[in-house]
Amino acid sequence: MTRFEKREKNIFLTHLSNALTEPILTFTFSSDAPRRCQRAEGTHRDPWNAGANIFSNFYEEYVYRGFILAALAAALGFWPAAILSSIMFGATHTQYPLVLQGMIAALAVIWAWAGQRGGGLVAPYTAHMALDWILDPVI
Repeated sequence: MTRFEKREKNIFLTHLSNALTEPILTFTFSSDAPRRCQRAEGTHRDPWNAGANIFSNFYEEYVYRGFILAALAAALGFWPAAILSSIMFGATHTQYPLVLQGMIAALAVIWAWAGQRGGGLVAPYTAHMALDWILDPVI
């Protein structure tokens, strides 16, 4: 596979994982729409938070999808490793309620799949960044 083909595959997987993420988020926040709209009126983007996401998201993807997933996959196989590492990833987001931590874990399984299909961390990192930059001002 050429470098260009690999890049195109990663872009496709990023879009696919974002498309798979949208229904989960819609389901999660649909009953909360009026409160969300009120909160969204007063939201603003914090440049320090956005900048910090660049580094923290890379670190999270490197640790959970790059290291823990790879180590568990060698011992358990891909899908059990993806589920277990994603539960661990969701559990570290203690700033959110338990239900949202479960949704984060579900998204992490999709990101693990995208990383496995893309052969690297570009697709999960990009999807993670897109999600955080869209939702952080709201949540």
